[in-house]
Amino acid sequence: MIYQPMARLIFGTMLVSLLFAQATIIPKLNPLIVSPDFVLLMLFLLAGIKGTREGLAWLFLIGIVADIVTMDSLGTNGLAMLPAVVLAGPARERIFQANVLISIAVVIVVTIAHGVMLSLLRGITPDITTLLQALMHAVLIPFVYFAVRRLA
Repeated sequence: MIYQPMARLIFGTMLVSLLFAQATIIPKLNPLIVSPDFVLLMLFLLAGIKGTREGLAWLFLIGIVADIVTMDSLGTNGLAMLPAVVLAGPARERIFQANVLISIAVVIVVTIAHGVMLSLLRGITPDITTLLQALMHAVLIPFVYFAVRRLA
């Protein structure tokens, strides 16, 4: 594998920028009840392209930043985003080279697992917005894939 420090720097900057936009700007501009979780999608795709090891490293870093930004208990967001890296890593060959429908199905499962885990870790009951967000991610995943593929 080729070491590309600039690509990782650009990806990290974009990931942190998306996290801050997701926490501050997107909820104000979005007229819908649910907003897409671009950080979750990008982590899923990165783990599928680069592997579980690199996905876990990015998960650790962005999880801590997400906990600070959202003022959750330390480790809450990282633990909730863990299914994205765990499910994308082993299936990386099949997901990204065989069929886009497989990746859409896995993204739906990952989003539901993320929403349920985050709700339970925050002490609230999961609701229908998790399913709506899963459907939104299913529509967005092909578009986000091309952006992440360029950076990876």
